[in-house]
Amino acid sequence: MLYINRMSLIALIVLVGMLSMFGLAEVAGAADQPSCVVMKFSNDTRFKKTDADAVLSDLVVEKMIASGKFQMKETRPLTAETEALLYDENARMKQGMREVMQGGSFTTLFEGPGFNSVEAYSIASAERGQLVSPAIVKKIGQDHQVDYLVQGTIDYIGTSKKSNEDFSTGKMTVRCTLRLIQANTGKVIWIKSLDASDTNTSMKVSFFTIGSSKLDMNLYSKMLDKAAKKIVEKLITDLDAGSLLAEA
Repeated sequence: MLYINRMSLIALIVLVGMLSMFGLAEVAGAADQPSCVVMKFSNDTRFKKTDADAVLSDLVVEKMIASGKFQMKETRPLTAETEALLYDENARMKQGMREVMQGGSFTTLFEGPGFNSVEAYSIASAERGQLVSPAIVKKIGQDHQVDYLVQGTIDYIGTSKKSNEDFSTGKMTVRCTLRLIQANTGKVIWIKSLDASDTNTSMKVSFFTIGSSKLDMNLYSKMLDKAAKKIVEKLITDLDAGSLLAEA
């Protein structure tokens, strides 16, 4: 009986040790995962009515969650009123003018984002090293308990068609700029641009046509999915290489 009790005690100690190691490993793994939220992307193209910004930002969130490389605090892109202020360039300029009228000094206006190269005029035009509305970004970080904001701008969406006697091809291309913003400072610490495209092809065989070269919604969806995949792959590649958070 004593032997059994000792064996049981040893087994219990081993089990507790394994559970503790597993728990520590989980904590260490979580510590290596940057906590993020994704802002709804902006669309600076003529295709604003296609909702490419909403679709692409949703796809990026889904793929970031599926990667297991990031602590995603929200399962949908942020679109609330506070976040919208980051995109409202006119509102910030009007606020600056109000401060000029109230205080009688142009100092605030001239030192604001419209003239100050350190602070970006808008989140969609921010360059690496610039600050994006630090007070607003910090509040977003605190509200969602994250260290980083992921933001993207769709810079271009284009289409093209080519054909000859045997083949016809329809192609869609999207160009994006992606930013990682440090929440407690508003600083853009990482920025990348990428292109993604997809094609539909049809082939003539005798009196028949196989496939389709139409510029349709299916092609549009495949293009955006490919873009989201490339965006998350770039994030993961630079995270693993240590360059994603190098300036944090």
